[in-house]
Amino acid sequence: MSSRTMITRAAGGSEERQVPCGQIQIPDLWHLVGWLRRQNMGQRAEEVLEAWHIAHDLQNHILHQPDFTPVEVLARAGTGRKE
Repeated sequence: MSSRTMITRAAGGSEERQVPCGQIQIPDLWHLVGWLRRQNMGQRAEEVLEAWHIAHDLQNHILHQPDFTPVEVLARAGTGRKE
């Protein structure tokens, strides 16, 4: 996979679309986290922050996976290997 890997955004919804992973911008949520903390909503702030970290982790995982050729994919399918 790579920055060219196509991701379905809003799957099944009226805004469903295909975009390359490398073009997906993950919004900065620090202002929201700060506001939630100031409102004594620390648990909610941590949940938003965790979602932000997960989004970055998943994007990085997609971006840094090797691109396999079709022959390599078939070879791996025959051996049961995932990588």
